[in-house]
Amino acid sequence: MSKEINLPQKVEILRTFKHLGIVEVSSKTQKKNGTRRFRMPFKLDGRENVEYAVYKTGYVRKTKGFVHSCYQINRTKKTGERYFRVRSGPHEGYYYRFAAGRDRILIETETERLQYLLDFLVRNYFKA
Repeated sequence: MSKEINLPQKVEILRTFKHLGIVEVSSKTQKKNGTRRFRMPFKLDGRENVEYAVYKTGYVRKTKGFVHSCYQINRTKKTGERYFRVRSGPHEGYYYRFAAGRDRILIETETERLQYLLDFLVRNYFKA
């Protein structure tokens, strides 16, 4: 992954999170592994707190809220058809085709992931 070069921008993004009431709730182990978790300042429909996380691997995910498992909010791109070889059974040696799918676009630096999360949160939760 590329080096982190824009520290002032990262500090400004974290300051904006603080002004919006978004709190970082990362554990020591998560911080050591390059994961940062953020909790929204409200509960949706009186349910669990909504949390989002950015990962060193390039993913940004919603981790709590209406769903019981996390899901990715990264942008996607279409992939081509995929072919897999049958390894056993009466059709061994043949190939079968899967339709075109979608892959996630990973976000390189932590600053870009934080900026993407901030833009997502403002677009979806903090409308004027």
